[in-house]
Amino acid sequence: MDISAFLCKTLLVVLLLSPAYCFGESATFCYEDKNYEPYVFNYSNYENIPNGLLINIIRSAAHKANLPIKFIRRPWLRCQQMVKDNQAQALFAMIKTPVRATSFTYPTNINQALMTVEYGLFIKKTGLLDNKNTLKDITSVGNRLNLENYKKYLKLGLSAPTGYVVNDILFKHDSLSNFEYTLDEGFLAVAENRLDGYVVSKLIGFNKINEYDLSNLIYWSNIILASNDWYIPFNNEYYQLHKIQIEQFWHEISNVKDEEISQYFSEFK
Repeated sequence: MDISAFLCKTLLVVLLLSPAYCFGESATFCYEDKNYEPYVFNYSNYENIPNGLLINIIRSAAHKANLPIKFIRRPWLRCQQMVKDNQAQALFAMIKTPVRATSFTYPTNINQALMTVEYGLFIKKTGLLDNKNTLKDITSVGNRLNLENYKKYLKLGLSAPTGYVVNDILFKHDSLSNFEYTLDEGFLAVAENRLDGYVVSKLIGFNKINEYDLSNLIYWSNIILASNDWYIPFNNEYYQLHKIQIEQFWHEISNVKDEEISQYFSEFK
């Protein structure tokens, strides 16, 4: 065989078997178009270069799995629809529910979740719920929010980001405000006594209090509504086409996340 023909065939085989070739273009990861420090935030004009703890975990895992990725930011519900339509291939960070598990493909190993997050109830100092007996009454085992008892005090309702599982929980228990509030709007509404409280990830809530200098007005009630695992699910059809490498990517998440979390927070000590 001619040596040049042999080399060309060898090169073709290598290309066909390489992860980048198998994937073709980069897999597009969609994230919400809000700044949720410390998890994900982007204060630049370039949606493809976000920052934050989740970004560090994802980039590290993708690098180890030889998975080429790029980021886009969109409203959360639009992210979900884009992945369903395969206009984007994955989204983060997403809680797993039975309904969502039919629309997206999640890892089956809980260790491959990005992390576990507690959704806390943030309330106004001297506000409706800022009373020792009231807080005791609406707290159940494990410092969980008892929504049935909360309804005895309900005035303006509670809120959480639209499209979030915790928002659905509030709605199903007739505890959701009649108005939709983004995180920024919700915290300001709580501070101005236009909302009984706001439910969001504790770390995001603490960060928002610092950002707006609201420590004299808002605090975490020491109550959580839910504790959930965050995942990166993929489009169902896309997963079937690239199952081996996606599984490797999820596996690498379980390998790198603890180190990335430790390293991220060590920078603030």
